[in-house]
Amino acid sequence: MPDPVKSSTSLHDGRKQAIMPAASTPLLFPHGHWHGSWCRSEVIARVAAAGRPAVTVVAPAVGLLLLDVAVQCAQVTNQARIFALRPEARSRLNTGYMTCAFLGGSAGSWLGTRAYVQLGRGAVCALIALAALLALTAYLSGISPYSSRMSNS
Repeated sequence: MPDPVKSSTSLHDGRKQAIMPAASTPLLFPHGHWHGSWCRSEVIARVAAAGRPAVTVVAPAVGLLLLDVAVQCAQVTNQARIFALRPEARSRLNTGYMTCAFLGGSAGSWLGTRAYVQLGRGAVCALIALAALLALTAYLSGISPYSSRMSNS
């Protein structure tokens, strides 16, 4: 067996593999301030015509930005609502709220990961739809942790 360090062909092959990723690996085209969509779409079309998959991150980045803004708005709204329950206990209420929010986010991440690993992307979409359906059902049926407290004040 030839020594891979001394063999120039093995070194050349290793460098070639390191520099040129597999043809099935998609090329990523982030949107930057130095080029516009007119340039990106033409380049992606040429890359796709050459048989290489290509993706852009503009739409997912916009989606993530909107999702982040929605989560921040929900946090502010929820905190304002729980602070109205007992203004003198703001610190304890905030601690409980943030602990529950963290545990809920962790549970959702764990469930989403398990669903993806076991069943794929469709299972993650079904899990999200189920969570949304449960939240809508609770809302429409009037189930709320605040309903009895808010009506007494």
